Amino acid sequence: MQFRKYTSPKITAREERSQEEVRACRRSKKSVMLWNLRLKELHDYKRNFGDCLVPTMFPSNPVLARWMNVQRVQYNRLQDGQRTFLTSERLRLLEGVGFVWNVDTYKWNRKLQDLKLFFEMNGHHTVPQRSNNALYTWIRRQRSEYKKYLNKEKTQIDGEKVLLLRNAGLQLEMAENNDDEDSDHEGCIFHTQDETPAKTQFKEEIWNLRLTELHDYKRNFGNCLVPTMFPSNPVLGRWVKTQRVQHKYLQDGQRTFLTSELLRLLEGVGFVWNLNLSSWNHKLEELDLFFEMKGHTNVPAGGKYNPLSQWIRGQRSEYKKYLKKAKTPMNGEKVLLLRNAGLQLE
Repeated sequence: MQFRKYTSPKITAREERSQEEVRACRRSKKSVMLWNLRLKELHDYKRNFGDCLVPTMFPSNPVLARWMNVQRVQYNRLQDGQRTFLTSERLRLLEGVGFVWNVDTYKWNRKLQDLKLFFEMNGHHTVPQRSNNALYTWIRRQRSEYKKYLNKEKTQIDGEKVLLLRNAGLQLEMAENNDDEDSDHEGCIFHTQDETPAKTQFKEEIWNLRLTELHDYKRNFGNCLVPTMFPSNPVLGRWVKTQRVQHKYLQDGQRTFLTSELLRLLEGVGFVWNLNLSSWNHKLEELDLFFEMKGHTNVPAGGKYNPLSQWIRGQRSEYKKYLKKAKTPMNGEKVLLLRNAGLQLE
């Protein structure tokens, strides 16, 4: 008996095009689904950390970090007039969540806001190195880059940045050895011994103005978790951060402008001193709500519960370190709260 070799039926060019269109449609749908999933994860990141600066190697979600880098690459292609998958709708969605296209420029602008806030609180730009080394170092770098700019050397500073620094009141020509002239003012952000009553009153009025803006923020958003770079009022965001720094000075027994009266006013509006603890308590409330709705704490991974599921995994991991007496943010109080919420840490 002879067997005939099987040959698949010939596919016409029209049928082949049709099949390729189906495959392309499936790839497109999957691509859109994954893109929207990453965008949701970015929203979750911002809700937890207050910004969209996902680290390049983000341990909790390395895929999100790589996706962020891809969006910036595609944005650069768009700027250069090249082909890109970034549509106007995707741009709108990314900018709506506060996506940072140029991280270096974003960080530079944050430091500029720090400088403006320091001047607003102190009335000068002599930043003390010991209490604010980051801003002190940044100012020295701007003056160094400005010298290169004048000498027409390669530098990161340009005319626009020079104008912004001058508008902020910074003397770029100041000699470096003058940076520490007023080091006696270190930590004395609210009052100094030699300042005039008018200057003291001005600082108090500015502080009270920021407090009023914080009340407005809480009325609009329901909490006092002002992002560090709050688009509508970046000065308020930096001011809130300054209060936390000063509170830490107070706890460490260092010199601070936070009096008992200022503390009372801030705590009266519901000021959050420890963002990490506030975020942890928020997740614990989500776990309590999940248990109340479902009757168990077996939170499924993926979907809308994915952030809570990842948080629970993190708590169990930290609990193991706690049992081994390793360094961990987990403590006995948190263990008790998690057990009371019905979570099995083992």
